[in-house]
Amino acid sequence: MGKTSGMLFAGAAALLLAGCGTPASIDRVAGMATADDPFLQHLHAGYVDLARKEAAYYDWADASTFRARAEMVAQGVAVEPWDPTGWKIDSAETMDLLVSERANLMSELEAGDRVERPEAAARAQTSFDCWIEEAEEGPIHPGPIASHQEAEIASCRDVFYAAMEELLFVEPEPEPEPVPEPEPQTEFVVYFAWNVADLSEIATGFLESVVAEAMRQQPSSIVITGHADTSGESDFNLDLSRERVEAVAAYMTAAGIDSSILVVEWYGESVPAIETGDGVRNPGNRRVEVSFE
Repeated sequence: MGKTSGMLFAGAAALLLAGCGTPASIDRVAGMATADDPFLQHLHAGYVDLARKEAAYYDWADASTFRARAEMVAQGVAVEPWDPTGWKIDSAETMDLLVSERANLMSELEAGDRVERPEAAARAQTSFDCWIEEAEEGPIHPGPIASHQEAEIASCRDVFYAAMEELLFVEPEPEPEPVPEPEPQTEFVVYFAWNVADLSEIATGFLESVVAEAMRQQPSSIVITGHADTSGESDFNLDLSRERVEAVAAYMTAAGIDSSILVVEWYGESVPAIETGDGVRNPGNRRVEVSFE
């Protein structure tokens, strides 16, 4: 309902307005082809809906105004939201609010929402124009139309704010995929030089980290197994693997591990990590394995 609602029109002027805003003329514009642009298509449909709403109130002037805006959109004319300062809105507070909200709307439209959110952008524009048109009519003007203006103004304003919420919504950054905690290491291997059970400097440094991990994990038992390569006699290798186990166990006990949780085993050359023939010096087989359980 619009600028001239409630006024009486004389003969020819009334017929002219009726011809512009009649349902038939609105239907004609509704059937017009619009550019292959989702924003313009929604904008055209929104103005047609507003024209039909005004026609249902027999407000031929405003029905004609909205019909004309729909027709301009269909013809490819750039149609921007109305500037409220060009309208006779009695409430200074409402005028200030409309001016502010138009600036917000234009900012969103120019930022790319016509393309990124075409339906919401068109709905924001048409509902803003609806708000302006209804605000000019009342509610302070007398007459039967003004008695409904509070609800009409609120309806357009609420649709506008809902559309603006959609335009202003920013998709939150997706939460980064949680990085799974690595499984704690529970198996370690200490290597030895050929034919000896003494811990090298490298082996001692490595065992220091093994002890620290044991302190952190607090396993109920620690299994220590000794091995040798196939060089030398098998009985000698069995004793050598035992001595290597004892060297590792002694180090861990001295470093603070409770000896009661240590389980020691030795296998000589019988359980090689790398299969070889007899009498082969292989550094991968001269080892002590430590397992947390």
